[in-house]
Amino acid sequence: MAARIHLSGIGSEIKYVAPYPGHKTTSQKTKLMNAVAVVSGSLRAQYIFDFIDRHTDAAKSQTLRTTGGSPSSENQLSTIRLNPTPTKPGPQQRRYVNKPNIKGKTVLVVDDICTEGYSLEASRAFFEAAGAKVILLSWLKTPGRNDYRALCGTTPAIKKPFHKYIPTSVKEKIYSNSGNVINPNADTEIAEAYTKYINWDWPEGLA
Repeated sequence: MAARIHLSGIGSEIKYVAPYPGHKTTSQKTKLMNAVAVVSGSLRAQYIFDFIDRHTDAAKSQTLRTTGGSPSSENQLSTIRLNPTPTKPGPQQRRYVNKPNIKGKTVLVVDDICTEGYSLEASRAFFEAAGAKVILLSWLKTPGRNDYRALCGTTPAIKKPFHKYIPTSVKEKIYSNSGNVINPNADTEIAEAYTKYINWDWPEGLA
């Protein structure tokens, strides 16, 4: 991933790197996000693991779908904020005394899996409200027929990105993912390949 970022040319723009938090306030950093810290170092960017604060538990999109609910931007917007005193990079784990000055700076937000983009778009809304430029990155995009939903506006506007926020309505622009799926069986094939991988029986002498 670091190589792709460097070759794309966006690496020179990035000043801060922020992973998107888990769905619970008690969620721990994933191993993938530990790798993001290494990528940040290669970019000479400040990796702030708790820049995005999950102040309230949010329902997982998959859980909402399987229980008859519907994922939404509001589910993310109303449960995160920017952390006014995040942890500085380094072994001493000191906290910022004042809010990091990100106005005009570029922040790279990294999430593990993107389905419809609600998490990434919520983070973009908060960072842009703080005056930052934002680049969104996910490790994987689900191969199903879920389109990407970009936020075009929120009501009320986010005026205090370091505080809790409750939207009353949002505007979205849909970017078709389903219309660009070349292999409609990709999700099934990936699931089958994963099942074969985890059940792999190594030949004798190679285990």
